[in-house]
Amino acid sequence: MTSIFVAQDLTGQLIYAVHYQQQRPLFCPHCQREVEYVGNGQRRPFFRHITKSETKQAESLVHQAGKQWLATFFQPAFQVKLEVFAPPNQRIDVQALSSNMKLAIEYQCSPISRLELSERQQGYQNKNYHPLWIFGPEHYFKAAKLRHLQTILSYSKFWAFYVLFKLPADNFLRLNYNYQMAPHSSRLYWRQVHFTSWQQLWTFRPSLGTYRLEHINWLRWYRQQQRYPSRQFVHLQNQCYQQRINMLHYVKKTPSQTMFPIYRYFPCYTLLLQTLQRTNFQKLPLIEPKVSLRCANQDFAGRDVD
Repeated sequence: MTSIFVAQDLTGQLIYAVHYQQQRPLFCPHCQREVEYVGNGQRRPFFRHITKSETKQAESLVHQAGKQWLATFFQPAFQVKLEVFAPPNQRIDVQALSSNMKLAIEYQCSPISRLELSERQQGYQNKNYHPLWIFGPEHYFKAAKLRHLQTILSYSKFWAFYVLFKLPADNFLRLNYNYQMAPHSSRLYWRQVHFTSWQQLWTFRPSLGTYRLEHINWLRWYRQQQRYPSRQFVHLQNQCYQQRINMLHYVKKTPSQTMFPIYRYFPCYTLLLQTLQRTNFQKLPLIEPKVSLRCANQDFAGRDVD
């Protein structure tokens, strides 16, 4: 077993084993698996990876406690039931019903594939439920990475691209909203707000917009990519070479603004991919393709977002 002397908390802050005091979820900085503190006074304290069986047991406890908390959260405004069977093969974590709303609330703590998310989302919609996904601590930590974020993103006209989180130590819901990304990298931007009641969440109507970026020198960026090419750059540059297309000609048409996190390649390649007769949309399990198309058009034509 390899000893780990530095871990990360849910915010990404580094925690050294010799200074560890507060009980909180911690993760390996390299593989992002959960770790636990080991300190018996006989040797230097360290962290160790939690085994799969321990992880599943912890996830189950967090999941059960989270469902109970969510039932209390929605109780004032809805008729709430836990573990409701939805024929033929679905079970809703928390069902919340009112005179004009029918929510299927899912508290997702364990890993889940894009395919399973998409199938469960569609299943609830086919039963006339509005699915509301709330994600646990493992997803919260991983959502700083674009690829994982794209798996769990939802969309609202009031919050744009967003994710709801419930962490075990929190007595509130976290809403990360207005997610955007840099046009020339996978860097993410978002805002976060906390809610202690459904009424606060339901009435939240923030002002949305792009995030401040310095003007991008596309020629400098292009030359840097030539010196230190990413996998995306090499792949598309080879296609441009075969078809005698000037990549920079299309890339430099990209606005120097943050864009929606909906792309398979960096947003700056979108116009080039259109010329290559390929789309640049990532398949998002919880978002309809027409929403991605509309948002991509808004990225390149201004931001009159409805």
